[in-house]
Amino acid sequence: MSADSQTVDLSVVVAAQRPSARLEACLGSLRAQVVAARLEVIVAEGSSQESWTRLRERFPEVRLLKLPAGTSVPGLWHAGIL
Repeated sequence: MSADSQTVDLSVVVAAQRPSARLEACLGSLRAQVVAARLEVIVAEGSSQESWTRLRERFPEVRLLKLPAGTSVPGLWHAGIL
């Protein structure tokens, strides 16, 4: 918890093998649940450039890591934690 006790720093790793509207709904829900929290990491793979552009526009506070198609969910989590 930060010094002002009003905000919480939050690290979230989301492993998404096929980013879709569900991923956008998940990020929107995380954003709405915690006031002033920072969503630091999202790990995804195999999405189109359109998907990445849309995610960057809607969620500029999220760091995107694009990994090769076929990366396992544990591999996605591992990359997001490092």
